[in-house]
Amino acid sequence: MLRAAVTVENLEGSDFPSSVKHRVLNRLEKGYTMARYRVKTGEFTAYFTIGAFISVANVPIEDVWDRLSNSGSDLQALDKQLGNVDITYSASWQLGRTMAIADQSFVTSLGLVRKNIYDLGMYYYQLELLSERSR
Repeated sequence: MLRAAVTVENLEGSDFPSSVKHRVLNRLEKGYTMARYRVKTGEFTAYFTIGAFISVANVPIEDVWDRLSNSGSDLQALDKQLGNVDITYSASWQLGRTMAIADQSFVTSLGLVRKNIYDLGMYYYQLELLSERSR
């Protein structure tokens, strides 16, 4: 597998604590990639990511499974020890959205489900409105 050849010896000259060095190396050994990332405020930082279809045990994520996401950006997890963002789940969300939009039958079915929900909501709203007028 292609990846950066980073070892503890390569990081010896840096001012980082050994716990940070080992945490970065642990991530890189698991297959993560570090790259430059621009946050919404315009500043640059580094981020970790791993391929969307690569299985990794113990992926650090903070209970994102109990909520829905409309944009995927809220699925980014901050590694508090390193101060870097893990965008693995956000990138996977974007990939899933792109794949879903590319599937014409999925988009058609999704549109029908949304239309049915809207129609049912309007039906109950009209029933409620008519019952208020008849009082």
